[in-house]
Amino acid sequence: MRFMVATEAETPLGTTHHRRYKEVLEEARFAEEMGFHTWGTSEQHFMSPVSCVSAPEVLYGAVAALTSRIRIRHAIVLLPFAFNHPLRVAERIATLDIVSDGRAELGVGRGNHLTQLGAFGGDAEQTRPEMLESVEIIQKALSQPTFSHQGKLLQIPEVSLCPRPVQQPFPPMFMVATSLESHRHAGQLGIGVLSNDNWMGWDHLRKQSDAYEEGRKACETEWGAGTRPSTKNFTAFTGYVGNDETEAIEVGGPIAMSFLGPVLEMFYEPLAEAAPSYAYMKQIRESVGDVIETGDISGLVERTPNVLVGTAEQIIDKIERLEMLGYDDVGFRIDGHTHQGIMEQLERWGKYIIPHFTMPNSVIPKNMTVPGRVG
Repeated sequence: MRFMVATEAETPLGTTHHRRYKEVLEEARFAEEMGFHTWGTSEQHFMSPVSCVSAPEVLYGAVAALTSRIRIRHAIVLLPFAFNHPLRVAERIATLDIVSDGRAELGVGRGNHLTQLGAFGGDAEQTRPEMLESVEIIQKALSQPTFSHQGKLLQIPEVSLCPRPVQQPFPPMFMVATSLESHRHAGQLGIGVLSNDNWMGWDHLRKQSDAYEEGRKACETEWGAGTRPSTKNFTAFTGYVGNDETEAIEVGGPIAMSFLGPVLEMFYEPLAEAAPSYAYMKQIRESVGDVIETGDISGLVERTPNVLVGTAEQIIDKIERLEMLGYDDVGFRIDGHTHQGIMEQLERWGKYIIPHFTMPNSVIPKNMTVPGRVG
């Protein structure tokens, strides 16, 4: 099992983006020290103060310079053409791979809210075909000395990408996926998957995992060319290790709940109305509507792995369930705290969660703690 910490540089009112970015860099360096395998963020636009990283490729150069081991993952690069031309994405990821000495990873997706899509002039119904064709182009550009492309949407004459990436045939690639269809597409393309936004519970997550495996079986190319060091990731919206269950619910629970309502109302529901390919997002509201109405944080924590909130033992149990479903990479969004709170959480994960999976012979089993002693 590998561990990723994700941040979107959430910037509390009363501070500045300048200060928050400096804190983010310190957090990335400390995440490496605490044993995390991967650090990353997502490309988002016009979402201040919740998500404030609109140019991750610039931020990543600074992270690469401050670290030496931790892998640097684009948790999502938006691939609709209105945001990024696939050749520019290929050039940027190759450059990051060089300056990081082969630590770059590329997660791709089609976006999740209409504001940014409308501002850039994108078409919600075209996001999926544009994303899929972009993945094909990026793989060609990174892996072939020269290439051309004659697709349904883009035609590219014979060119040669410069610079070339360190990792061969290309840096690990993942598709950020919420729907079952996107999970199948990721497997069919022979890349990894970042299962995301799963508020619908463990049974639905199993369906997502199965859909990805179905896609893998249908892959027509040599599978796995760009998937290592990890293949199947689950990223939670909230991660919080509490000293006890009460503290975990009191502190981590409201962060999860405050994120759940706005995400549905501002992003998912408008998209579901805008394009049939996003219609599945209505199911999320149907799945968690009762939680929103009652504010049942404990019920939400129990229902879904999208909220990794609890004691170290409780979180370990959830991660072991993910492991049983075939997930070999777990991430969580750490925003919602002060900078000091984030640093404390990174330390708790590094002390109590990560070693259980990476160094099992060097930690005390969960059932062998002694009351009154350090456990």
